[in-house]
Amino acid sequence: MDKVIKTKTARGKRKLLQKEPKVIEGPKNCVFLRSSTINQFTTDVMKDICTLKKPFTVFRNKHGNKFILPFEDVSPVEFLCKKYECPLFVVGSHSKKRANNIVMGRTFDNQVLDMFELGIENYKPMAEFKIRNFLIDFFVGCKLEGLKLSGVEHVIQVVAHESKILFRCYKVRLSPTGTKYSKVELEEMAPRIDFF
Repeated sequence: MDKVIKTKTARGKRKLLQKEPKVIEGPKNCVFLRSSTINQFTTDVMKDICTLKKPFTVFRNKHGNKFILPFEDVSPVEFLCKKYECPLFVVGSHSKKRANNIVMGRTFDNQVLDMFELGIENYKPMAEFKIRNFLIDFFVGCKLEGLKLSGVEHVIQVVAHESKILFRCYKVRLSPTGTKYSKVELEEMAPRIDFF
């Protein structure tokens, strides 16, 4: 029979409550693992993906992950996902047969559910887009501690595509769904500009 875990402290009780199943899940954490054969190119790709998912990430900088080959043995991945409480994972590696390679996957009940092996090509790091600093400074508002979705009226999207900069504005509409969460709909509005 399974042993019932009882806590002695309030902190332990909070930890157990966090691990209980929830009706509506929160954002999923992701652990980024580097194998010992990884190169700098693949590391930079992983760091950019990690930056986009922050603050729900754990990035392991140590090269202690020598033999992480998820398609041959998933036990190290499952162990690290359980240790860091991350249902998502990304493993970066580089070899002669599989150059610039990442494996992205997810777990359920501390076991790998599915994973995909992806090769990387045509990568341009976020650091090379110098214009992003200018645009952030130009459009930044006041710093907020928190943000209520009902208070968001407009969204500005700036995309660098090939040799153009695409500037789009959207109006945010919230429609009820019958639950405590609303459906977000974006309606394009002026101005709509393509810079070159």
